[in-house]
Amino acid sequence: MSVLRTHAVKAVWRRQLWSLLGNPLGYVFVLAFVLIYGGLLFIPAEFFVRNINDLGPIQDYIPWLMAVLIPAIAMGSWASEKELGTEEQLLTLPMTETDILVGKWLAVFSYFTLALLCSLSNVAVLVWLGDPDFGLIAAQYLGWWLAGSVFSAAGVLASCWVGLPAVAFVLGVLICGSMATLIGSFESLDAFNRGVISIGQIGIAVALTIVFVGLSILSLNSRRWQSAYKSIIVGTIATFIGLTLTFLNVSVQLDRAAIDLDVTDEGLSSLSQMSATLLAEQATPVRITAFVSKNLPPELALKGKEVLNLLKLVERSAPSSVDLTIHHPEDSLDDAASLASEHYGLEPHSMVVDTVTGQEQREVYLAAVISSGTRTEKIEYFSPGLSVEYELVRAVRTAALAQKRVVGIAKTDLDMLGGFDYGSRQMRQPWQAVAELKKQYEVRSVNLDVAVGDDVTVLIVPQPSSLSDKGVQNLHDYIWAGRPAMIMEDPMPMFAGPQLGSSQPKTPKQQMMPGQRPPAPEAKPDLNPLLESLGIQMALDTIAWSDFNPSNQFRNVWPKNLVWAFRANNGISNVPFLNGIDTLLFPWPGIIERRENASAKLTIQDLTLAATGSAWGTHVYQDFISRGLFGPQLKQPERHTPASGTPPTVAVEITGQMAHAYGPTTSSPDAKDEETNEPGKGDLSPKPVRVIFIADTDFAHDEFFAFYRNADNRFSDDAIKFLRDLRNVQFISNAVDALSGEKGYLDLRTRRPKPRPLTALVKVLDTAQMAFRDAEQTAQTAADSQITTLKNEFQTKLRDVDKKSGLDENAKNQLRVQIQRASQRRLDGDIRSTERERDLAIRAASVIRKREVEVVRGQVRTMALGLPSAILAIIALLVWVRRRKDEALTIPSSRKRESA
Repeated sequence: MSVLRTHAVKAVWRRQLWSLLGNPLGYVFVLAFVLIYGGLLFIPAEFFVRNINDLGPIQDYIPWLMAVLIPAIAMGSWASEKELGTEEQLLTLPMTETDILVGKWLAVFSYFTLALLCSLSNVAVLVWLGDPDFGLIAAQYLGWWLAGSVFSAAGVLASCWVGLPAVAFVLGVLICGSMATLIGSFESLDAFNRGVISIGQIGIAVALTIVFVGLSILSLNSRRWQSAYKSIIVGTIATFIGLTLTFLNVSVQLDRAAIDLDVTDEGLSSLSQMSATLLAEQATPVRITAFVSKNLPPELALKGKEVLNLLKLVERSAPSSVDLTIHHPEDSLDDAASLASEHYGLEPHSMVVDTVTGQEQREVYLAAVISSGTRTEKIEYFSPGLSVEYELVRAVRTAALAQKRVVGIAKTDLDMLGGFDYGSRQMRQPWQAVAELKKQYEVRSVNLDVAVGDDVTVLIVPQPSSLSDKGVQNLHDYIWAGRPAMIMEDPMPMFAGPQLGSSQPKTPKQQMMPGQRPPAPEAKPDLNPLLESLGIQMALDTIAWSDFNPSNQFRNVWPKNLVWAFRANNGISNVPFLNGIDTLLFPWPGIIERRENASAKLTIQDLTLAATGSAWGTHVYQDFISRGLFGPQLKQPERHTPASGTPPTVAVEITGQMAHAYGPTTSSPDAKDEETNEPGKGDLSPKPVRVIFIADTDFAHDEFFAFYRNADNRFSDDAIKFLRDLRNVQFISNAVDALSGEKGYLDLRTRRPKPRPLTALVKVLDTAQMAFRDAEQTAQTAADSQITTLKNEFQTKLRDVDKKSGLDENAKNQLRVQIQRASQRRLDGDIRSTERERDLAIRAASVIRKREVEVVRGQVRTMALGLPSAILAIIALLVWVRRRKDEALTIPSSRKRESA
């Protein structure tokens, strides 16, 4: 800084900045920048459809907007001096070229900063809409501000090279556009867009700014270079190049060192304290060999960078016990790929990618192998929707363990472990939820016809209604002994097979031969004694539905029997293992109710309920079945009649002491339970029981794992981003961890950004949906009442005919036929009229719902376009007032207008 005269720099900065503030054209460019920014963010319907309160849709466009705005601001910084002939006068002042160009760069950069501050009006709109992540927004704005510093220096350089501002603008756009392309190619703003303040990226921005300002100074100095001073010129250029390379090298090294500050609300862009603690406790040496394809498709580019970043973070967290090696296969045939497949048994992940020539299959590696001694854990593929940090930390700890805990899965008609299906005569693969558990536990099949082994830590029982009587009793004895269990009983297992529903006959075990008569249905066991001892009850043929749907994309598209549990709507309880789980989806679930006479020794904690504030109701199993020529077929119910009361409970946790369901175990049959004083109750369990009971099995099906992988690009980017917010996969893993006593992964597994919906829009949608549902129900009730009245009138007329005494039976029959024909014509017409009125009422309610949503969208767009215009108008007014005041000070007293 000793080579700069700060007073001179300040004088140039003030002169140039006031010149920009006094130029109406500058305000036009700034207004265009802010309006285009707001328009690209809020005008497209996709912003409201994705229902995420952030700046995600605009972050890729900002560098290109700056590439036009900043050259427009900087084009006259030096070119106008040449054009107006003031260049020589400026150079003769007692200041150096460095003072002048640094002052002009500061002025351009300050004006751009003013434009960026004006764009905060769009952030104000986000605040009005909901609860954005201010740390993430601050990091994004810091990244844009640093990029603006570089672009401002590049714009000043373009202005120094030419003599006309218009030409300087075109040249500046070309330079800044090239840099915007590099920013997109190298994802230079990725760290800031993830909410991370990268010291390395800050260093690179500062270094590039110095480079461009230095080039501007050299370009001015070069006009006065003389051949006599050749050695000095060469030395100056060499010094500049050396300093440039040094600055850039230091910045790149800082960037590689990943010295970052995570400023997001949840701190998800850095290693969590829990992970750091778990890794610090890791004493056994572990070797991580990762394979990340060199050329990942755009869909996986950010995921690949996240994997690489977290691999290095894990290594730095435990440098003495973690040895990291990363390979980058270029294709499936090079040496790195051969090492992955032949030595480690890893196969490339095949995916469909969009290219210029259309869609094509591409094989990529995004995997890791963690080994410790003879134990090896594989992460075949880092799915985009699953936590990389959790996968790595779990694999490291599991590989270092000498022995895994055992999770048993009961053998029932709904076989999660896979096997031969006699109905379809095909082999079924194990559920992916089982594969997920196998990464942490030893999973084995358990036959409940015999007592459960002592080595089983947790027992999972899908569809206990398909067990034998002996199996149910053994399950009861297992629970009564105080051993943890997770029970899943589903009245309509739609994904696994509706024929396995709780109320349906048992599936025959043997294979049926052609022409063989099917065996008689096998009786199902009675679950009531077990449920009664647990203090709950469940109607085995009742399926819940709910009107609530948090997704704008799937609302009114997905069936209402897909029941959402949403924390924001009080649908998920605040228990430790549900922390971080904010959205769950239960397809065609049952309903769990507490028994009025449940023992006071039991604690029944609701875990998930249908969202409050929305209509809900029930169907029975037969509502989904239609009988046809080809046998029973699935259908969707036509009517959804709302119920009253508290929304249905889908999952509960039961703790405390339960009474033996099958009578006294140590006392006489006349014994009475001391607590309830009820005869016939068995002994209380010797240890506290712990059972998680879920009235659904579909929530753990492979379909939810498919959301994370998005195979064959089934969903759009916004849709898949929403679906990956579902925590079904994490819910089942957390439940098993909680039952087994494993607490290390509970917070880590669900560590993710909290949902940030457009709250203002969601409230309007919910209110409009409730109004629509009320209007629909009112119209349907009125129509049904009117039709019932007409039919009753018809029946009354027929009875009046029977009461007439002057007519014989023949005449009465003829009169009945006449009345029936006339009444039927009238009835049919009245029914059509009534149904038409009902449909019109429903259609009117639907139109009102759409209008209310459009009102919110209109308010958002008005604010996005109106606020910046008002802000710039105020700034222009303040500048005009200041200029008028300055001019008034310079006018002689003799020329001032005298007041009257």
